[in-house]
Amino acid sequence: MTAVGTPRETTAAAPASETPMAPLSWRARRAGPLFVGAALVLLLVQPFGALPTKGWIPLFIGSAYLASAALAGRRAALWSPGIIVAGWAFAPMLTNYGVDAGGQFYLILGAALLVAAIAGDRGVAISRVSMALPVIGIGAVMFVAPFLGRWLTTFLAVSLVAWGAWELRPQRVAQPALT
Repeated sequence: MTAVGTPRETTAAAPASETPMAPLSWRARRAGPLFVGAALVLLLVQPFGALPTKGWIPLFIGSAYLASAALAGRRAALWSPGIIVAGWAFAPMLTNYGVDAGGQFYLILGAALLVAAIAGDRGVAISRVSMALPVIGIGAVMFVAPFLGRWLTTFLAVSLVAWGAWELRPQRVAQPALT
């Protein structure tokens, strides 16, 4: 007999070869800051918002990465990109949006890489690849920025939304092998 209002389960049991799905909650926690970061970039940064693109876009994106990593724990993959991109965001802010001082960009990028390496030594999940990819991404964005023009903000916001949507995908949980 079932309790009042409780539907009876009549579905067949899943085959033994099928792996169960991971709970969505921890993945949704990682996706939330990415969606918030995308909204901040799209609504607050030019051409739609009042903030200049230099410095503010990487600050919002890096902060979204750091918030996502903080919600996922020390083993999260976004610690290194968050540290590097958020740190690199200060380079244009320190040059007062004026002369493109390459030395300051490299100095701040190197300092962000150093902070990421130290965090990795302290037990945060940071690999050499996770340190290299944000630097390649920064270079790629700087390369395509003149071609995208005013669409750069929209492109980066849509990229963050796509990443957040990817985090919401179902993930299979590995089951221990039977011995």
